[in-house]
Amino acid sequence: MAKQSPESNASEQSGYFTHQRQLMKLGENRVDLNNSDEVKTRATAFMILCERNGVKPTLPGLALSMGVSLPEMAQCPTRTLMRAVQSIEDVTVQMMEDGRIPMAPGIFLLKNWFGYRDVSEVVRSQRALTPTEEIEAKYARIDSVEQGNGKGRKRRLGSGS
Repeated sequence: MAKQSPESNASEQSGYFTHQRQLMKLGENRVDLNNSDEVKTRATAFMILCERNGVKPTLPGLALSMGVSLPEMAQCPTRTLMRAVQSIEDVTVQMMEDGRIPMAPGIFLLKNWFGYRDVSEVVRSQRALTPTEEIEAKYARIDSVEQGNGKGRKRRLGSGS
């Protein structure tokens, strides 16, 4: 992989810097998080800004656009604010499915920002043998085969006797 020159890297990143300046300007006036109209207007402006600049919407970006910190935003879960967060969650999932966000970072974001978790399905049998019972059953089969009784048992089991 070839190293990028600082000039090409800076030009490649200029969209992010432009986005950051616009976000900071948008968040200069703090939104009253309890005012659903203000929150809705600012969240919409944030999403449009992300789309226009080709930047993925993030929770820190939403907080910055609202003029509040992430902890402040988390402490005020109004319906309108939660819809804005769900919108970012949806875009994150869509971008993961499209491959625009790699799986590992996407999983990290979903777990840390949106409370996703790994779920394991446990399948249980009627009665699981303990490790000791499993070992005893294996030795019993081995002893039976070594003594020549294994063939007779199989025939008896198969014949219905």
